[in-house]
Amino acid sequence: MPLDPDIKKNLDAAVKDARNCGIVQGAQKTLSMLASYGLMRSQIIEPTLVGVHPSNRDGLGVVPHACHQLLEDIVSVGWDSRQCDAICVDVPPSNPAVFQFNKELHDSSNGQLPAMDPLKLKYCSLSCSHTNMALRCILAGVEHVYENSMLTVQGRLQLEQVRLKDAAMASACENGLTWRVINSEAMECDGLADLIQAACNTSAQLSRGESEIQILRRVLNMINNHGHSGQLQFSTVKEAILRTKPACSESIPEMFTFLVRHGAAAHLQTKLSKTEARMKSAKVDSRMLGRDFYHALGQDPKDTKQDGLVNMRHAVLAFAYCSQHHKSVTLQDVRKIASKDKVAHGKLLRGQVMMEKMHVKFEGIDWKSFEKKHVDACVDALHSFDDSIVLWSLDKRIGPKSLEHAACSLVDSVDNIIGVRLTKDFDAFKTPLPSSGSTQTPTGAVNLDWASVNCSCFFCWVFIGPWDSCFFPAPLETCQGFENLVQMGNWSRKSKSWMSLVLKLACWSCVKVTRSRGRSLPCQETRSRWRFLMVPSPALRK
Repeated sequence: MPLDPDIKKNLDAAVKDARNCGIVQGAQKTLSMLASYGLMRSQIIEPTLVGVHPSNRDGLGVVPHACHQLLEDIVSVGWDSRQCDAICVDVPPSNPAVFQFNKELHDSSNGQLPAMDPLKLKYCSLSCSHTNMALRCILAGVEHVYENSMLTVQGRLQLEQVRLKDAAMASACENGLTWRVINSEAMECDGLADLIQAACNTSAQLSRGESEIQILRRVLNMINNHGHSGQLQFSTVKEAILRTKPACSESIPEMFTFLVRHGAAAHLQTKLSKTEARMKSAKVDSRMLGRDFYHALGQDPKDTKQDGLVNMRHAVLAFAYCSQHHKSVTLQDVRKIASKDKVAHGKLLRGQVMMEKMHVKFEGIDWKSFEKKHVDACVDALHSFDDSIVLWSLDKRIGPKSLEHAACSLVDSVDNIIGVRLTKDFDAFKTPLPSSGSTQTPTGAVNLDWASVNCSCFFCWVFIGPWDSCFFPAPLETCQGFENLVQMGNWSRKSKSWMSLVLKLACWSCVKVTRSRGRSLPCQETRSRWRFLMVPSPALRK
C-alpha cells in the first residue's frame, strides 16, 4: 500500500530537518512521527527472521569477527536486553535486494555467519544488527573464532553451553529481541533508513562501534555522491561524514585524500571492496591504522615520473587490516611508497607487477565450476601471496626469498586445492624434497649434525615455513612405534643465532640435533610454522 502523500511530505521534512539539528534528536523525532502515523509497532521477533538492512552501517553490514567478539564481550558482563534498542523494517516479498545483500554477507564470511533462509527473511535490522547476528550464530552452531571459549563444543557455538553460562542470553536466542518495527511503505521516504542507522551507531548501546574501515566506506560513498561536482573538497562533505562523531575522526581528512587520489576512480573501487570482503572473512580484531598511516598511504610520489603504485598501496592497506603479521610493516615502510629512492621504488614496482600478473592468471579461472569451500581456500592462498609480496617489496625478513618463490607457492597452493596450475613459469622455483636415501642437504639449507640414537626406523624432514627450509635426515627413536610421536617442533635458542632443535617423543626421550655449520636462519615468526613429514627409512622399505 503506497504511503499517504501528506505523511510522506511530513516525513521528508523531518529527515531533512534532522540533517540540520542533532542527528540523534532528529532521528528520535522522526521515529515518534512514525509511531503517531501507525507506521511503527513493537514486536518480539525470533532472531532467524531478521536479516541486515542494506543501509546498515553505511552499507558495510556486519563484520563477522565482530559478532563473535561481541558474544565474548556479552558473556563477560552478562546479558541485559535493556541495552538493546533494536529497530528493523518489514521486508516486502517483492524486494530481492535485501536477501541478496544478506546472502553476500554470508558468502563473504568464510563460514563465520549463518546463512539466511529466503523464506524466513521477514525483517531487516537498522540497529542491533551485530547483536541479533550473534544470536543467530549461536542457533546455527557456527564455528567460533575464539578457541577454548566457554560457549562452544568442539569449536562450535552451542545453545546449551550458552545456557550454562548465561540463561538470559539463551532465552534471547530462543525468543528474540524486542524490536521497533517500521512498516515497509515508510521506506519510500528518501534517507530515512540512513538517518536511523546513523543515529543508532551514534547512541551508546550494546553494539559494535563504527570501525575505521566502515568510515572509509562512508567517505567513499560521499565522494561518489558528489562525483558530478568536479574537484571535490573535504570541506564539502566533512559535516556529513563526521555527523556520528566517529572515534577515528582525526584520520578522516587523510582517508579522504587517499581515496580521492588512489581509490575513488571507478576502476579502483573494487579494490576497496575486496579489502572489505577479506576483512569480513578474516579472524582478526578491528584495527585502527590512524592518521599518520593514511597520510603516508595517500602521498603522491615525490618524483612525478614514478609509478603511483596504486595496487601496491591497496595491498598494503589490506595487509594492515587483515594480516596476522601487520605489526611487521611500520609507518616508515609505508612512506617508502612515495619515496624518491629509486632502489626502494624499483623493488615496490617489481612486486606490484608480479602481483598484477598473478591476479590476472587467478581471475582467468572459471571459479563457478568449483565448490565454494575450495574457492574460499584459493582466495585465502591469494591473500597470503599478496601479503608475501608486500613483505618482500618492503624488505621484511619474514618475506619470501624472491618474487618467483612467492608466485610458485601460490601456484602450488591452488594446484593442491583444485588441481589446476595457474602457470608453469615458476616451476623451477619449487623447493625440492630430498630423496629418502640421500643424506645431503639441498643448496642453501642449514647443515646439521646427526643425532646419536639407538634406533633408525624413520627419517624426518623438517620444514621451516613458509619459504625458508631446513632439511635434515634424523634417525628417531620411536620406542612404542611411529604412532607415539607427538608434540614435535619445540625449539630452543640460547642466543641470537639458531642453536638447536628438540624433537619430543611420547616416551619423553629426546633426539637433539645441534647446528654445526651453514648460514643462520631468521628465527622471527617461526615457532608456529613447523611442519613435519615422516617417511620410512630406506632400510625399513626393504
